[in-house]
Amino acid sequence: MTSPAAPSTKVGSRIATRKSALWAAVGLAGAAIWWLAAAQPPGGGAPGFGCPVRHLLGVACPGCGMTRALCFLARGDWRAAMAFHPLAPLIVAEAALLWIVWGLVVRGSVRAPRRREMNFLLIANVILLLGVWLWRFLHHSLPAA
Repeated sequence: MTSPAAPSTKVGSRIATRKSALWAAVGLAGAAIWWLAAAQPPGGGAPGFGCPVRHLLGVACPGCGMTRALCFLARGDWRAAMAFHPLAPLIVAEAALLWIVWGLVVRGSVRAPRRREMNFLLIANVILLLGVWLWRFLHHSLPAA
């Protein structure tokens, strides 16, 4: 005789497997994107992509230079990365940390971050991004197109 909890456990196991597979797929995709960024020719960002804000308004957006900074960072050129966008290392560190925490949540090792905690992180990042942009704008140090 089967216990009533068996079907529920089976469904829970399938969901956990899917969550783990998604977590692994996102990690592999991130590693592939990092590898592609490192393979970009020096000085280039993502080929064919331009900043729509700069194109429409004629002013660099707060994230302007981030793609090029990430490409330089992936190649290990910290100086060039920081020149294009000083928050690039922070973005990479946060992305890696969030991916690790997500994996721990999927395993059940830690609780998922509360919405309030995630909102705080998001707001702090927006404030940092706008603050860096304003500083660079006022000091005429925004990256060229």
